[in-house]
Formats: sequence, C-alpha cells, structure tokens
Amino acid sequence: PLVKKFGLGAAPDSWDAVLNKAKQAGFTEKELLTCGLVVQSEKNSDRLYDRFRNRVVFPIWNEQGKVVAFSARTIEANPEGAKYVNSPETPIFRKSRVLYGLHLARQTIQSRDAVILCEGQLDVIAMHQGGFENTVAPQGTAFTDEQARILKRYSNNLYIAFDSDSAGIKAALRALELTLPLGFQVRMISFPPGQDPDDTIKNQGADGIRQLVEPANDFFDFLFSHFSNQFDVSSPPGKGRIVTEAIRYLTLIENSVARSSYLSNLALQLNIPEDAAFRELNKFRTQDHRRLRPEPGSESGNQSLQPSPIITDLPQNIQKAEETLLELTLTHGTVGSRLSAELPAAMVSQTPVGKALEEVVQMTINGEWEFVAKHLTSQLSEDTDPAISRILSAPREYDHKHQEKAVTDCINTIKQFYLKQEMNKLQRQLANLPAGSDTDELLRKFQEKSKQLTDLSNQ
Repeated sequence: PLVKKFGLGAAPDSWDAVLNKAKQAGFTEKELLTCGLVVQSEKNSDRLYDRFRNRVVFPIWNEQGKVVAFSARTIEANPEGAKYVNSPETPIFRKSRVLYGLHLARQTIQSRDAVILCEGQLDVIAMHQGGFENTVAPQGTAFTDEQARILKRYSNNLYIAFDSDSAGIKAALRALELTLPLGFQVRMISFPPGQDPDDTIKNQGADGIRQLVEPANDFFDFLFSHFSNQFDVSSPPGKGRIVTEAIRYLTLIENSVARSSYLSNLALQLNIPEDAAFRELNKFRTQDHRRLRPEPGSESGNQSLQPSPIITDLPQNIQKAEETLLELTLTHGTVGSRLSAELPAAMVSQTPVGKALEEVVQMTINGEWEFVAKHLTSQLSEDTDPAISRILSAPREYDHKHQEKAVTDCINTIKQFYLKQEMNKLQRQLANLPAGSDTDELLRKFQEKSKQLTDLSNQ
C-alpha cells in the first residue's frame, strides 16, 4: 500500500531507457531536457542520457497533488555517485516552495490540527506507516521561510522531527528561526542517537514511533538542553552564554505573554534573578537585533541565523491589491483556495492587511470560511486597522466574471512586484561579485525571473 500511496518506482540501469520510452510516447528531446528527465553530455552536446539510473524513484508533488519533479535514491551498497539525485528546478518546480507529501498529509494535518516536519522522503513514508499521516518534509533543500508560511495555512501546531546529530540540530535551530516569528506552537520529537523514523519503524514498528511522538517536548526544553550541553550551566559565564543564546530565539516570539513566560522559566532553570534575564532581553532588543546575528565564534553551531527580510512598507498599488484580495476572500468562498494555489505565501506582506489575508486563506482551506468575518472583527477589538475595518464594514460585491479578473489582476500585480525585487537583488549580487567569479547561476536565475516577469506582463 505504501508503494502505491507514494507512487514509488525504479529507474533501470540504463543510459537511455527513459529517453527512448518518453520519445516513443511523443515527448521531444527539448521537453525532456526542460523537465530534467534527461541530461546533455558535457563531452558531446548532441548526446542525451537519463538523469535517473539504477535508483529507487520518488515522485514529488506540488500542493495540489500534481507530479512536478522526482528524487531518486541509489540502490547500490557502495555507490560511486551521489546517494540522492534530484530533478533540477524547472518552470513548474521550485524546491523552496515544495513540501514532500503535503497533498497526502493535508487532510490529517487539518483533522489533528498539527503537522510533523521530518528531514527526508523515507522519514515521511516511515511516519505515515507509523500512523502519523500529518507528516511532510522539505524537498531537496533546507527548510525555507516560504515552506513555513505554507504550513501555517494548515495549522499553528508544529512538531519538528530531525536527526539528533549535529546537522539535525543545526537544521532544527534554523527551523525555529523561521517558525517562531509566525506564531507556531513548536514541539520537538527526539530520536535516539543514530536513529531516524525509518530505523524506528523497522526496529520497533508503529508503537516505537508513537512512543517518540506523544512525549514530544516544547521547543524551549530543546533549546535549554542544547545550550546547557554547550556551556557550563554551573558557572556564571556559562549561565550568561545560555541566556544570550536562548534570548536570540525567545525574542522572535511575537506574543509578549508567551515570551515573558519562557524567559521566567529560563531564569528559574538557571537559578538566576528573573529581572536579570529581562534586562538581557531588553538590552538585546534595544541593540536592534531584530534579525538573529550570532556573535563571531559563537559556539551555537549556527552559520546563518538571518530569516528572509519581510517587506512591510509597500507601494500603494501592492497595498491596494492585497486589500482587494482580502475583500474578495471575505465575500467569495472560493477565492481563498485559489490564492493558496496561485499566490506564494512569501509574497503576502506582513502588514495588518497581509496578515489578515493569510488568516482568511488558512481558514478557507481549513473549511472555516463562514467564520472569517467574525474572526477578523474580534481581532479588530484588540488592534484596530483602518483598512480592515473599512473592508469589513462595506465589502464590494463582484459578479463571477469580474471577480475572476480582479483576482488574476491582483495576483499578477503582486507577483510582478516581488519578481522585480528579486531581480534587483540578483543585480546587486552580480555587481558585488569579485572579478573572475562564476556568474552563470546568478545569470540563469536573473533570466528566469525576467522571463516570468515578461510572461506576467503579457497576460
């Protein structure tokens, strides 16, 4: 059943089996190159060969359950090449936007109001086999801000189940950087050293998985344990370092009550005055550490602790587009689902209107659309926003034809804005590269963004 559920297959030990089969089915060589199923020989540009050979193949689906790429694992005991080979990014596959198994997990995520995040495909399959079908994993890359925002649409409760080695801990810390600012309630599933979900399901069965998931600790316990292992918890300098490192994460928590509670707990665990811990927090915040920046030589093991920048000062046309989309999602129950599919979560601003729009999209795909107006109204009693108040008090009605056009126009306007932002960033990176640097990858990305922008402009 798992083989069928996850569409597992195999690539034969051949240089051209997929190439010949696909050509017989009517696909051109150009199409096969574009989608990444075949590779062009470096020695002979006229020769093409299969990308996936002698491997177990995992189909990769987008959020809507359509296959957009493949990942293939070697079946050789001592492989000469890479353990995994993945599809390259293509016009329909952006690995930073894809979560493996999400289309299979969505229903269970919503029914259990919780999502489990693992490291790879075999982990996801093992967790599903163990009865936790609300499990997903990043696809061929580290967990990204955009993937975090996609998950936020389905649940506020996140379980992180990464390996307990140094790489797994580093990845878990990075995931906390991205998820705590979004308001996730995060718990950590701890696997014994040297084990992962696949090992656990093989050795202990579903009960072994359950015994690890159910006692999952709050993320704070994970942080305290991690930093206590790095610094001397009995010495004043060690306590100071633990407070400093922990505050880098606690300051990401937007809710002041939760943040204060964690800080009080930290002071209690270290047996230090509570007001001393709060003074350190205030010092950190006044030094404008709004983005995490590890100190030089930090022993926390994090090389890059900088979440993606969030644009809140928007041009007027983008503000108007988001307001119109909020209006449309409130008055038409199908718009939120369309935005979930067509508008990347990272392209929705963190302004009050943008946050409200994301909440409405999340509630819509969770089947709670009829409650969205009441939900936003109750929020306004705590934090009034003029634009949201106006939209709630007098939303405009659109007929179906004008509604569809309005949604399309707003999505395109927002996408064009963010594509221009990304192109400007790439131009700056190209300008700042040292002489003699390889610019091929940056140029490829710039040309790709430029083509996307042109396509949107022509619609």
